[in-house]
Amino acid sequence: MKFDELVLATTRTAVYYHNNFLVKERCRNSPHTRSMFIMELLKGNDRRYHVQFRMEKHVFIKLCDRLRSYGLTSTKGVGIEEGVSMFLMTLGHGVGNRIIYEQFQHSGETVSRQFRIVLKKMIMLDEIRPLEEYNEVPDYIRSNHKYWPYFKDCIGAIDRTHVRVSLPVDEQISDIGRK
Repeated sequence: MKFDELVLATTRTAVYYHNNFLVKERCRNSPHTRSMFIMELLKGNDRRYHVQFRMEKHVFIKLCDRLRSYGLTSTKGVGIEEGVSMFLMTLGHGVGNRIIYEQFQHSGETVSRQFRIVLKKMIMLDEIRPLEEYNEVPDYIRSNHKYWPYFKDCIGAIDRTHVRVSLPVDEQISDIGRK
């Protein structure tokens, strides 16, 4: 009887070990694996793409090309477009690593590594600066006494948008004369 109990206990232990440590169920098993998600969005509706990545498709393609020229390369299992997409979605939606690795079907380590790689290349970009043509003050600002005294010698918004700002009375004094 003791031998039968020993065999039963050993069998139970072996089955437990097998079920918990040897039989693995894929965690990331979405039909939209890896770059398929990106390709679906690139080929799909423009609005849907903009909602996901906060930019238009042609801008995304130019950004990927620019980062490629700065040395961004595909890594094992992650293309440039996919890495940039993970980066943009993280920033654009303010989501964490877990949401991104579920969406893109990669491990958390892969998502973190790709974010750092793309971030380093984004920092290298020196393209985000006003063009020389923005040094001229538009006539509608220069000729309007409501704007000109306050905007003289100021660098404005890149798209020349006037943003109305109202400060609380107690903070207005400290900002007089600042540009």
